[in-house]
Amino acid sequence: PAAAAIAVQAKPLVAVAVPAKPAKEKTEFAKDDALAQQLRSIYASERIDAVTKIGAKPELSENDLKNLELALKEDPSPNVRLMILDALRSRMNKQNVQAVLINALNKQDDGMIKTSMVDMLISVRSQQAIPHMIALLNDKETDPVTQNKIKVNIQSFLN
Repeated sequence: PAAAAIAVQAKPLVAVAVPAKPAKEKTEFAKDDALAQQLRSIYASERIDAVTKIGAKPELSENDLKNLELALKEDPSPNVRLMILDALRSRMNKQNVQAVLINALNKQDDGMIKTSMVDMLISVRSQQAIPHMIALLNDKETDPVTQNKIKVNIQSFLN
C-alpha cells in the first residue's frame, strides 16, 4: 500500500490574552525584604534569627505581622513557631497582634504551640478569641489539657 501524504496546513498564530494568576495571600510573604527572605530559608536557625530580628524592632509593621502570621501558620519547625510566639508575647495588648494568633490558632498541629497560643490570648482576656476557643473546645483533635484550660478561662471571662 502506498503511504498517504498528509498535507498540514499552517494556521496563523493568534495572540490570546491570559489573565494573570491572582497572588496566593496565604502562601506569599507580605514584603520581599531581607528578613522576609530569611523567613523562607531552608534552615530553621536562619528562620529563628529572622524572627529574633523582627521581634527586636520597637514597633512591628503590618508587613512584619503578616510575615510572622504566615510563618506561624506554615513553618514546619515548632521551634520557629515558638520563637514567633515569644516575639509577640510582649505585644499581646494590641488587637492586630491578637488577630495574628487567632488566625493561626486552628492551623497548629502541635499541642504545645496551640496551648501556648491559648494561654497568651487568655492572659490578655481577648474577647475576639472566645469564638475560636469555643471551636477548639468542640474539636475532638484538641488535647484535654488545652480544652480544660479553655473551659476554665471562658468561665472566668463570663464572671
